[in-house]
Amino acid sequence: MNLREELREVKSQVDGVMQEHLSKVVYEITQKDPTMGGVMEHVQKTILAGGKRLRPAMVLKGYESAGGKNIQEILQVAAGVEYVHAFLLMHDDIMDHDDMRHGMPTLHAHLRDVGSRIFDTKCTQDYYTDFGTSTAIIFGDYLFALGNEMVYTADFPAERIVAAMCKLQKITQETGLGQFQDIAMEYTRDVQRKQILEMYESKTARYTFEGPLHIGAILAGADEGFLSELSAISAPLGIAFQIQDDILGVYGDQSKTGKAVGTDIVGGKKTLLFYEMLERCNDDQTAEMKGMMKKGEITEYEVGRFGEIAREAGALDVVQKEMREYLQNAHEALERSSLSGSMKESFQGLIGFLESREV
Repeated sequence: MNLREELREVKSQVDGVMQEHLSKVVYEITQKDPTMGGVMEHVQKTILAGGKRLRPAMVLKGYESAGGKNIQEILQVAAGVEYVHAFLLMHDDIMDHDDMRHGMPTLHAHLRDVGSRIFDTKCTQDYYTDFGTSTAIIFGDYLFALGNEMVYTADFPAERIVAAMCKLQKITQETGLGQFQDIAMEYTRDVQRKQILEMYESKTARYTFEGPLHIGAILAGADEGFLSELSAISAPLGIAFQIQDDILGVYGDQSKTGKAVGTDIVGGKKTLLFYEMLERCNDDQTAEMKGMMKKGEITEYEVGRFGEIAREAGALDVVQKEMREYLQNAHEALERSSLSGSMKESFQGLIGFLESREV
């Protein structure tokens, strides 16, 4: 089974768990507050509308690589990790001012429209926007609590649950650090290459690969030595994943990624691609590039032109080469590991997927 098939299978299994659980949550909330229940129904649809379920897949992969057999319970944990992911995305969409995800309105955009319908008096658009932002933060927090509950109520030995919960909190802390660094760098004139890579490690490597793999392995009873082997494989995978994510932010197909292309350009994100462009562009290219990043919006033509400049300057080649080097580091760590032959083959499929992914 290749990774795309594996992800489809994991998505089907985890979505089944989330569908059943969230339906109960929607019902319970609706009994207390119909308006909140209606919004929670939108949250349910949004979560189930798209997403690769990469993090739940890593939970399962970590669990199975350490010899775990209780698939039904680990699926509950995987669903909990996906809720935490959804919580972080909700807050991320607010910070990035994104109104669409997976072809649907993001939660704060949906709640902005809800506010315009439910208030008795006519309010300004800013009032509706504030309502949408404030209440979307609440729903993100609510999902974080649900995610934690899904993990600590799973049927595993208590000491393993405690260790897995500690790991989940640590992942969230690291992601918060990375998100702060990411936003702060938008307002920083001179950002160093090392700072960008450190942000990638905090924001993506720990949260997308290492953390979920560790949670699964911990619940299967893995020791520290085994977790270290998973870290050696997953840390470079996470950085490669983020580099590829930044490339897709310029060159991706919105119909496949589910997110608007070019938002990183308008947002002035200090990505590795942006850094290499600054290092390699001539004065005219730099002026054109920075002109696009100062605008409040960007056209499809300008996104394409931004990508052309990156190619012309050689920046795209540099970051693609670096991405492949990180994937090679992951491959070498995998070969050195004590993982079984079948698990090595499974991880190799993950490496191949990241090298060629389009979403």
